[in-house]
Amino acid sequence: MSHTTEPWDIVHEQDGCVLIVQKGYGEEASVEVARCMHPRRLNHDANATRIVSCINGCAGLNPAAFRECMETLQFVVDTIGETSDIAKVCQQAIAHAQKPT
Repeated sequence: MSHTTEPWDIVHEQDGCVLIVQKGYGEEASVEVARCMHPRRLNHDANATRIVSCINGCAGLNPAAFRECMETLQFVVDTIGETSDIAKVCQQAIAHAQKPT
């Protein structure tokens, strides 16, 4: 199973609904991916923004491999020691990936 391809975007409708759409190019129109069901809920825009950011940020990546990559970075740090330049770069990548948005 595959998902709708990137890039995704957010559209705000006049009735307060928030849509997540696949951006269209040229003569192609944007394709609706998701629509809020309760326009009065205040967190729809924040949720849509986070979803779109995640989808677009993972474009071309295998999200299922993320945990394995994180574990590999930690293995490198543990194996070569925390003081090496390579370990410091790995630690920065781990910290950046774990940083809440």
